[in-house]
Amino acid sequence: TIGCPFTCSFCSIAAVYQRHWSSKSPERIVREIRYFVKNHGTDTVELDGTNFFANPRWAKEVLKALAASGMKINYVSATRADLIMRWDDEMKELIRKVGFRSMGVGAESGSERVLELLDKKLKVDEIVESLKVLKELDIEPAYTFMFGLPGETLEDSLMTLDLMAKLKEEMPECRTPGLFYHPFPG
Repeated sequence: TIGCPFTCSFCSIAAVYQRHWSSKSPERIVREIRYFVKNHGTDTVELDGTNFFANPRWAKEVLKALAASGMKINYVSATRADLIMRWDDEMKELIRKVGFRSMGVGAESGSERVLELLDKKLKVDEIVESLKVLKELDIEPAYTFMFGLPGETLEDSLMTLDLMAKLKEEMPECRTPGLFYHPFPG
């Protein structure tokens, strides 16, 4: 996929693609994956772009095509916690059937105030609840967090560290990398 329909203030993708999101057809994706599996022995594919699950209807079509392909490989991807919370039973079953093993989730902060500053349109409780969904699907998550954000206080940073610890307590396999914010000019 290319682009992202979300408006997170820290992310250059929204500015570059102006919230436009586009994708390849499910058939083309299966054809390309099959090529790499057959010709290069690929056993893991990252279905990512900038946000594989941004368009749930399209994501389901891709997952149906992958399930029908019969390829038995591992898939990893990235998404948002609030999108995970919107997965219906059909989406969860397709994710399970296809063979997802890992999922990156942009959490960014454990502070509601900072999430609002980032225009993330995400709540801390959605981050926590999304972990339960990934745990149920036996998917190893990696929730990424940022530190040093403009306007972030020590209290905000401590809330983020607390959330990271809470996620690890809930699921010890959960990875919680902390990244340092680096603004770019422009």
